[in-house]
Amino acid sequence: MVENAVLRIFDRMQVVESNMHSRPNNPLHCSARVLILKGQFGYLVGPGGSLIKHMNNTTRTKMKILEETAVPACASQYELVLQASTFLE
Repeated sequence: MVENAVLRIFDRMQVVESNMHSRPNNPLHCSARVLILKGQFGYLVGPGGSLIKHMNNTTRTKMKILEETAVPACASQYELVLQASTFLE
């Protein structure tokens, strides 16, 4: 489920990127944040961080779990924030 959400974010970033090809050579920073359950954290990161490193390398997108202080007040105590960021050229 978490992996599916990350892939949807990446797909959306690709759509935005394809619409930006008419821009001058100014890269645009694009980022998205998603709440994930703490119990799903391991599925996203993988053993030793291998899965998230692989996704970062293959998608040219930087994905990271933010500090617990970044979790919005509307989230439950069982959620963390995943941030996916990329520069669109």
